[in-house]
Amino acid sequence: MKTAAILPFILLAAACTDGAGSNDAQPTPADTFVLSDDETVAVGNIVEKEPSPAPTTGGANTFPSAFQGRWGIGVIDCDPDRDDNKGLMTISADTLEFYESRAKLDRLTIDAATKVNADLDWSGEGQTWRTTTSFTLSDGAKTLVRDSAEGATRYSKCAN
Repeated sequence: MKTAAILPFILLAAACTDGAGSNDAQPTPADTFVLSDDETVAVGNIVEKEPSPAPTTGGANTFPSAFQGRWGIGVIDCDPDRDDNKGLMTISADTLEFYESRAKLDRLTIDAATKVNADLDWSGEGQTWRTTTSFTLSDGAKTLVRDSAEGATRYSKCAN
């Protein structure tokens, strides 16, 4: 018999008990039944689960400060004296800059304190294109992963 079919009987049985000898025992996890993503039944009591926070767009449509700065794929990318730092990505409030391309932020969606999704308008080497890219911070904001249709790239925060 399916859980959904027996659930009304379990709830009815729980509601009909007189409580004698119950010692006011609280329900255990075994007495909890999940009905949907939004509610849980614990021996006849409906408990609202706290909803997940909805994604939001940045009010000023800018990258949060933890994402801004210079990010390098390798150690030499962070050296400001080098002109061959092709793995350097610089994120400002509304722009990404690379060795031969640049992206302007069109729309930002914040999924969590450590993850954002950005719609970007690109230009470089005489071409223009548009992508949706996610950026995820880890290691106390020392590592950033840029993930787009082209794949994922891991960066380290530059010290300077």
